[in-house]
Amino acid sequence: AATFLAAWVALHLARSERVFRLRVRAHFGQIVDSRGAAPVLTISVENVGHRTAIVTAFGWTTGYAFPIGILPKWLRLRSAFQFPDYEWPINPAFPWTLAPGESRSTHLRREEFIAGFAKPLDGDLFRKLPWHSRPRLFRHRVHVQVSTRPKIYYGRVHPKVSQALEESYQG
Repeated sequence: AATFLAAWVALHLARSERVFRLRVRAHFGQIVDSRGAAPVLTISVENVGHRTAIVTAFGWTTGYAFPIGILPKWLRLRSAFQFPDYEWPINPAFPWTLAPGESRSTHLRREEFIAGFAKPLDGDLFRKLPWHSRPRLFRHRVHVQVSTRPKIYYGRVHPKVSQALEESYQG
């Protein structure tokens, strides 16, 4: 039993060092410079693992992913990729190479970001839940994509961001 346990611990440690660990967050903030303060939505990515990650894109997700597809339509996964604002010199261009312990952020102008989600579109992230009268963001998350892995890494969206998007939605 001790030999089995030692082998299992060694395999677990070896596997955990090969896994990407990214902390992704989306929240409101402000950028202050000599001309004043600009309200922004900040998306920050921090590499908390032991491997270097190359982040290629970010976006938004709502709902659940279920491979068989037996979920009702209002629970299914919906995703949208976001284009960063490269007109601001503070936004680094993709891809981002993040060494262990390193982090980067990109900023979007808050009013433009909220206005982009206000108009209803076919297949957008909002959905009509049976227990709500208005369309909502169900299980709203931000995600990033890493170049060497086919999967995406999910992160947290601050509740104030989701609330602002839901209040501006005209669906």
